[in-house]
Amino acid sequence: MYYWLDGDVVVEASTPNEYFTTEYQIERLQRIREKTGLNRTQFSRKYQIPLRTLEEWESGRRRIAPYLLRMLSYYVSFQEAFPETDGCGQAETGSPSASASSSTGSGLHDRIQWHPAFCAALKLDLIKYKDDLIFEEEFQLSHKPLEIDCLVIKKLTNTVIDNPIAQIFQKYNLFEYKSPGDSLNIDTFFKTIAYGCLYISRPDREPGLSPRDVTLTLLRDRRPRKLLQDLKKTGYRIQSAAPGIFYIDGPVMFQVQLIVSSELSTEEHIALKALTNQINKALYMSFSDYCKNQTDNAFEYADIVMQPIIQANQKNITTWKGDDTMCQALRELMADEIEEEVRRAVQKAKLQVTHEVTREVTREVTREVTRKVSENNERAHAASIITLCKEMHLTKTEILSRVSSMLQVSEEKALIYYNMFA
Repeated sequence: MYYWLDGDVVVEASTPNEYFTTEYQIERLQRIREKTGLNRTQFSRKYQIPLRTLEEWESGRRRIAPYLLRMLSYYVSFQEAFPETDGCGQAETGSPSASASSSTGSGLHDRIQWHPAFCAALKLDLIKYKDDLIFEEEFQLSHKPLEIDCLVIKKLTNTVIDNPIAQIFQKYNLFEYKSPGDSLNIDTFFKTIAYGCLYISRPDREPGLSPRDVTLTLLRDRRPRKLLQDLKKTGYRIQSAAPGIFYIDGPVMFQVQLIVSSELSTEEHIALKALTNQINKALYMSFSDYCKNQTDNAFEYADIVMQPIIQANQKNITTWKGDDTMCQALRELMADEIEEEVRRAVQKAKLQVTHEVTREVTREVTREVTRKVSENNERAHAASIITLCKEMHLTKTEILSRVSSMLQVSEEKALIYYNMFA
């Protein structure tokens, strides 16, 4: 049996995921929010969750990952105990300790969800064989919380997975992933070997399970040169099997490979290669185009992968957004966030106007709106202006004139905005 501490209640289940039903998650999420005393809008703002996403989680239309549910519960409980912190052990903005630590940038790295994105990228990489493989994220290796990042199970041992990262695959394939900025060293290597030993020694293992049935994969975006040097000194042999893929041979009972995702083939492994905090424009554009062409589960995985990429490379991506060649895929992937930003802009604009606002927009308002318009939020402000003008019962011609004047855009672009938001 497996046990979890859910609040003050010990939950018992025969498998790690048995109690993570949709009904349980809906009820648990609502309990977490009600515990804060916040409504949905306040909760989404405080924890930076798009309102649409929160609504879909609570209604059951969209499944929340179990790790997110646990993390959210932890944040809320932590803030209850330490209200002066942000839930991550960091002082709230404005406090002396916050000022001292905010310049380090380490908080952003801690908040970026690299590991679920890695699992999604791995699924995309092997999407062609989704019917032949089973993916177990954060697979628990013992009754206590000890997890491997991803377990990939071949349903049929004789199935051929024609993918370079799967050439060594056996029945059970354990993946240990290190996010950008995390170290992959000799200690990690031996720990992963220990994970393999724990896996084949589980009480509920299948009869006859042996080390020959298990493979181990270590993955990081940059080459761990110190690890490779230490392995060679220790007597291990490193064999290059394909670009970015290295087999590690030596005194170990499992087949082991090291994957350096930045060196992988873009054509064959674009999702894993794009999962980095140092993405270049060409790779980013290629992955955006790739995402645009995905459907169903693959599109959902692509969405998960894209989010930490955007967070970690925000400065460069913001610059690239100004390029006319910017791919539409990003806008489609971020539809919820864009819609939420538009809604907030409209709400803010409504709060700023009074019942005395006439059909004529004053120069002061025009100057203020114009000042706030930038390339990144032009769309949101266009929505705000059009919404206000519609409420003032202006004609289409008058609205187009206002949009063109206030945003300093051409009449053709004003018409595009009108067709989008009117």
